[in-house]
Amino acid sequence: MNTEYEIRWFEEKDTNAFLDMFQLVFEEPMSEDYFNWKYIDNPLVKDKPLIIVAEELKTGIQAGFRGCVPTILRAGEENFKAIITYDGMVHPDHRRRGISTMMYKFLFSSFNESSYKFYHGFSREIALFGHLKVGAINVFPVTDSVLILNSKNLVESMFDKGFYRLLFPRLYSFYSLRNIFRLFRRPKLNVSLTLGKIEDLEKIYNKWSQQTDKIHSVRDLKYLKWRFNDMPMAQPKYFIVNLDGKPNGYFIITKLFDKTDSAMIFDYLIYDDNPSIFKEAVIKIIEKYKDKDTVFTWAFTSPEFRSALREIGFLESTRFPFNRWVRKRFFITRPTAMEIDDNNKLWEINGKSISNPDSWYITPSSCDIR
Repeated sequence: MNTEYEIRWFEEKDTNAFLDMFQLVFEEPMSEDYFNWKYIDNPLVKDKPLIIVAEELKTGIQAGFRGCVPTILRAGEENFKAIITYDGMVHPDHRRRGISTMMYKFLFSSFNESSYKFYHGFSREIALFGHLKVGAINVFPVTDSVLILNSKNLVESMFDKGFYRLLFPRLYSFYSLRNIFRLFRRPKLNVSLTLGKIEDLEKIYNKWSQQTDKIHSVRDLKYLKWRFNDMPMAQPKYFIVNLDGKPNGYFIITKLFDKTDSAMIFDYLIYDDNPSIFKEAVIKIIEKYKDKDTVFTWAFTSPEFRSALREIGFLESTRFPFNRWVRKRFFITRPTAMEIDDNNKLWEINGKSISNPDSWYITPSSCDIR
């Protein structure tokens, strides 16, 4: 047992230290409004934020944090609780002392035999070994799908070096030529988009959830309002996807919080996961946001949707040329029980293995993309 540090739950006095360390570790700020939305205003948080703190006993200084956000997932007919781990950070002066492992062991001891079945999260490559060390499974790599609409503006916001500013627009223009002809081979589907209300999304989710047995976030009205309406600076727009004039799914579009002027397909559901309807809806979204630098989304848990995005012309972060610049991330998961093994039933939820990539339905709303 390490006697240099106390591992404990977050207290209000830790807020400034958390925000300061976030800026130091991730090299970008987190506003207090965003912190409160994420860790305090979450409708599943009861008393105080579920943030683990590593405090140096000698000085009383906070040496590390591990954020935990409760969520409700569904697989088939069953709803269950889980923990999403966010914002794992250790101050540079305290690294290589086992603090991250100690915080995870605190998590396991706190939620062992609780109603929270497992934790999952999205790990940067630099932190992946720490997750694997405590028994987590690397389920699949995270793949960003990006359609470049204005390559000149994009590279000016991404790159400082003149070489990349000169090369990238020409490289992308060459690549995109092979995708142009595919847009003319579109099925004759009467797909339209109309602006909707958040209550419409819950109705669509209720029908869609009866059609899938994949593990996914429960999109009830309480969750939808917190995740999208209340998210600081998200500026969400809710589009109902109609087929022959009748609702057949939805898209939620938000601002992508980076240096570019980009739109994000933040969440989407299509009845029966129909890739042709999905593709037509994405094309209509592109038409509405054609003045943006890029359109961004995820579809790596749906091979059919992923293929549809490629046909439209979306690039993937795991392929050339984006794999030269985009940081690798991985979707990881582990039961919250203290003791686990490879054959343990704790790895299954309603017959679905949490370590199987085919078990999951993931969109950007499943992660902490801002």
